[in-house]
Amino acid sequence: MVFSDFKSDITNVLTNLAADRDTNLEQYQKQVLATYQALLDKVTTENTRIQKSYPGMSVAGQKSIYINVSTSTLSNINNWLFWIYIAFAVILCMIVIMKPYSIQFKLFIVPVIAMFPLYIYPAEQLIYQFTMYIYNVLLSVVYNNGYGNTKLEYHNVGFDNIKHY
Repeated sequence: MVFSDFKSDITNVLTNLAADRDTNLEQYQKQVLATYQALLDKVTTENTRIQKSYPGMSVAGQKSIYINVSTSTLSNINNWLFWIYIAFAVILCMIVIMKPYSIQFKLFIVPVIAMFPLYIYPAEQLIYQFTMYIYNVLLSVVYNNGYGNTKLEYHNVGFDNIKHY
């Protein structure tokens, strides 16, 4: 008798625990969903506010939009300068042809004027590299990686700061 009462009490307690667990789990899931929805609403509101603060620019791509605008501006400038060069080269070639120079000089100078863009860029690169070499030699820069590190940037790094992996 005592044993059957004890057994029924344990069965009731376990049944109640299972029912409480199910209701508690449902309440917990509802609470998590409500918290997540509140957080999502706050993030959406903040994103909307930021997008309204910076019209014409997306929040995630501000740098890429700036680069795109700069690239298109430089492309337009490049096109204009190309056509200005073509007009200038044609005028200069006409002047050279009309002048009383020898035919050998005219045959030499007209292609030199026409091919100016093809040889000036490598010449500029060569002059720039040579001047940077002389500049770095004068400043005693041992290694220049092209990013303008003409200072001793790592002079505070000692052997105790080296990470061993």
